[in-house]
Amino acid sequence: MPPTERPREKLLALGASELSDEELFTILMGKKIPAALSYPLPVLVQMDPPALIQIKGIGQAKAATLLAATEFCRRVTSRQKMLQDEQACYAFAKALLAPAEQLQYVLLLISAQRGLLAFSEAGSVLPDMAWITGMAVEAGAGRLLLIRNGWLSFSNAEGRYVMELRSACAALHIVCEGLMAVGPERFKMI
Repeated sequence: MPPTERPREKLLALGASELSDEELFTILMGKKIPAALSYPLPVLVQMDPPALIQIKGIGQAKAATLLAATEFCRRVTSRQKMLQDEQACYAFAKALLAPAEQLQYVLLLISAQRGLLAFSEAGSVLPDMAWITGMAVEAGAGRLLLIRNGWLSFSNAEGRYVMELRSACAALHIVCEGLMAVGPERFKMI
């Protein structure tokens, strides 16, 4: 198999979101296990240890690895901060930006189910669009929101920027929720 088609190399070159379930499972297990791949993934991850060990190619070590990875994912998702609406985003952003004394932009990367995946400081000027979309794709974000502190009105440059960002995100099937200006008592969206 050419190196560009090997799951591990493909993941490092293109990102995990570009791999199939089979490729991710192969990386996790350290090798391809055809007997395990005959089960639907949701069934496989809910099996108990004795059932997993009965599958040809999965012994105690691989069963333990799969069960640990499943539990790890469950814990990460259950602890994820949920940003169900603009008010929840505002509350999170307000606490995040409170110590900032100068203009600051922050990028929120949000899952399709509205869980916070990551946030990143983006500097004191409108951030590079390629950086924003690259971060969103890398995180597997279904949505993103750019926030800033300061005044609650928007410049013409910010308005144009948000329109261009929405277009760039739409091409990647990511919802751009816009730009939120965060004040001490309220917020405004564009």
